[in-house]
Amino acid sequence: MTRLVLLLLLAASSPALASPQSETDAAVEAAYSSEHRRCLDASGGGDVAMIECNGAEFSRQDAALNAAYRALLARLPKAEASRIRTSQRTWLRAGKTVCDRSIGTPFRSWGTLERLRWSNCNLDRTIRRTVLLERYRAGRATLRDLNR
Repeated sequence: MTRLVLLLLLAASSPALASPQSETDAAVEAAYSSEHRRCLDASGGGDVAMIECNGAEFSRQDAALNAAYRALLARLPKAEASRIRTSQRTWLRAGKTVCDRSIGTPFRSWGTLERLRWSNCNLDRTIRRTVLLERYRAGRATLRDLNR
C-alpha cells in the first residue's frame, strides 16, 4: 500500500504528466517581468502602488501580446489568419466583462482592493493570451485552445 501511494505521488509530481492548464499557469507566472517583481517588492504591499506596478507591467505585456499576434498572423495563410483575427476580436470584446465579473460588484462601488483585483485579472488574462498565441504559432495549441 505504501508503495502504491509513493508511486501515485511520484506520478502526480511528474512534469511529463502536468496538465495543459498547469503548464499555461506556470508559463503565465514565468512571463511576468523582473521589473514587475521589483516594483511589487518596493510597493510595500500598498494597493495603490501595486496597481501602478500592474499598469507598468500591462504596458510591457500588451506590447508582447501585440508582437506575438503580429508574428503569428505573418506566417498564416489568409483563411487561417482570418479565423485568428476573429478569435482575437472576440477575446478583446470579452476582456472587460471577464475581469469585471470576477470582481462581483459594480464598478462604481469599487475601492482600491477591487481595482487591484481587476488589474491582476487583466494582466494575467493578457499574459495568458500571449502564451496561447505563441503556443499556437509553435503548433502546440489549437484554435479551440485560443477560443476557451
